[in-house]
Amino acid sequence: MTSPDKTAGIIDTIKAELGIDKPNEEMTDDEIQQTLRYVGDRAPDTEWGDGKPILGRIGIEVMIFLAIMEFPWWYERWNLSQWN
Repeated sequence: MTSPDKTAGIIDTIKAELGIDKPNEEMTDDEIQQTLRYVGDRAPDTEWGDGKPILGRIGIEVMIFLAIMEFPWWYERWNLSQWN
């Protein structure tokens, strides 16, 4: 599955920020979680309390969207998808 250039670019930029230098398919679960959490932590509706992020709707939705677009195997493996 090939993802659109824009979502791949977002993930590539985040991976560079985090020092992750491997293809998406070779990333560990921890690296994927760290990459997606980076987005959620910086979303405009994320609030901080006691030094911990409280993710809002926008942050969660962007994290889910990027997970589906860039890491679909990971999304399915962790049963984050809902089949109706």
